[in-house]
Amino acid sequence: MGDLAAQAKRLLLESFGAAVAAADPTVVLPPHLPPPPRGRTLVVGGGKAAASMAAAVEARWPLDAPLSGLVVTRYRHGLPTRRIEVVEASHPLPDGRGELAALRMLELARALATTPKLLLLDEVMAGLNPAEASRALDMIWSAQEQFAITILWIEHVMKIIMNATQRVVVLQYGKKIAEGPPREVTSDPKIIEAYLGAKYARH
Repeated sequence: MGDLAAQAKRLLLESFGAAVAAADPTVVLPPHLPPPPRGRTLVVGGGKAAASMAAAVEARWPLDAPLSGLVVTRYRHGLPTRRIEVVEASHPLPDGRGELAALRMLELARALATTPKLLLLDEVMAGLNPAEASRALDMIWSAQEQFAITILWIEHVMKIIMNATQRVVVLQYGKKIAEGPPREVTSDPKIIEAYLGAKYARH
């Protein structure tokens, strides 16, 4: 009985392994991918295999072909990617992270579908952890470079603003109080006083 049980277990494990290998996106997906178009390619998606599929697309896509996007996958199913952002969220019932990622995908697809000259972003870093914020920033810069668009960005995460922008406009109670390069603006005593208080400003 012991040998029979061991053989049955081995057969089940081998069958399971064969089924998983047969469904491997890196094997299954590439033959069905179209040739890269002359323009841009935006990838959006969701599901437990979304990260694997995103990685498979990246591996297949030429480095000189514009590629960006965002996919949502189940917690602990994420994979490292370079050009397509991967967000882990609850599955099958969505949580806040999944809902936020879905909204971002919709906004990105809508914005880029019209080949804009200007992309407006409103606090897109809200609710993201540092790693996700870094990936989102990479995606935004990738879109800017690939599509040659100007970005007008409203954001409260100063670390992102300092590293991602060329010019900053600061508003206080709806009025502009400063404009210029990020380092110059953030060292302005008026800005420090407005956001941190008078005791931090050096006039």
